[in-house]
Amino acid sequence: VGNLTSYSAYKCVDNFLNKLIKKKIIKKKHKLNYYITRIKGEGFKNRTINNEEKLIEYLKKKKFKIISFENKTVVEQMEIMYNSNIVLGVWGANLTNCIFKKRGGTLIELYPDETQKNADFYAYIAEQRKINFFRLNCKQNSNSELLIDMHNLKKILNKV
Repeated sequence: VGNLTSYSAYKCVDNFLNKLIKKKIIKKKHKLNYYITRIKGEGFKNRTINNEEKLIEYLKKKKFKIISFENKTVVEQMEIMYNSNIVLGVWGANLTNCIFKKRGGTLIELYPDETQKNADFYAYIAEQRKINFFRLNCKQNSNSELLIDMHNLKKILNKV
């Protein structure tokens, strides 16, 4: 299996995080739930959510903090993930930061049904980091925007 990484690689990540915490570069904080939105642009249209405002409205009621990594430093991204409980976001580089999550947290990936790739990267990372992982497969409209099945999302959130 080519996507698996050795335990020692993650041990190295943990040691690095511990050094950053010890030097107070990364601060331990109260665990929060995050929705990682993406700044709208021309690229990766299949990573855009149709009617995202409705999703954000619902998540805010559930005490999720809405963030974008595009305007954050690498250290800020690491600190957010380290101090996260539930992280929800569209598949892509934003979710790669889950390698900085602590064990026992939850990662929910919004994944386009029409994608032809077997992209289980985040499932593999979550498994090795002992993070709860859920994938919500999303249909797409004619503009390739993801259509969130709110019923299934609510079922996942109720599980965690």
